[in-house]
Amino acid sequence: MAKDERIPESQRAVGLQRSFVGPAVVCFFLYWLCWLPGFVANVAWLIDSRRVKRASGVNPTGSFLLWVLFLFGLGSGAAIVAVALLIVGGPAAYLAVDRTVMNGPQEPVAGEVQPFGDALTTPTLSPTPKWTPPPSVRPKFKVEDAELIPAESAFRGNTIRFTITNGTTDLAVAQIDFELVYQTPGRAVPWGVESVRYDIPGGLEPGETATWTLSLGSQSEIGAASIRDGAVLTVKPMRFVDASGEPHI
Repeated sequence: MAKDERIPESQRAVGLQRSFVGPAVVCFFLYWLCWLPGFVANVAWLIDSRRVKRASGVNPTGSFLLWVLFLFGLGSGAAIVAVALLIVGGPAAYLAVDRTVMNGPQEPVAGEVQPFGDALTTPTLSPTPKWTPPPSVRPKFKVEDAELIPAESAFRGNTIRFTITNGTTDLAVAQIDFELVYQTPGRAVPWGVESVRYDIPGGLEPGETATWTLSLGSQSEIGAASIRDGAVLTVKPMRFVDASGEPHI
């Protein structure tokens, strides 16, 4: 490189003697300790090295290392921002996609259990007030082996499994409402109470017995409940709709 005759030899000597290797090493360790102070120090020393070059006409030793670290800082900063966005937006995006896959593109009906596959469904809480039906509805159904299964991930609620028999003599059931009670015997207050509505794929014929596995939402009372030793899940049929759309209580 041609020497600029306009720059005094004394200033050129200063540029040749000035070294930024030490600052580059410091920046390297600062990046690993905390990105922000490392990047700020990198930019400050890089500006200083450019000032020395303009004054002396030569690149001081270590300025190339500062440029390499500067590019490293830009790349790692972009990676940090991307990871932060993934952490913040990832669960929300997962839940949105999961809801679309499980419920389909249509708007879900409040309190309806949307089918997912043959057995696993995701019920939602019924917004209607709880009510106690006449005793006549309960002998029409027999519920056995009800159990609460813990959630497999943080994005899903607990799962319930039970066996139900349609005890009616001439009515196929298309939809049924349940009241779920999760309670430890001897305790006056249950751990959770909620109502769900289930649209039965294929219906439940008179005298037919089926075992259903329903995944509760992670925001529902029983879906978010902790599994308790000795606690019992009770599934109470409250109302059903037959194949013709006629409601029964």
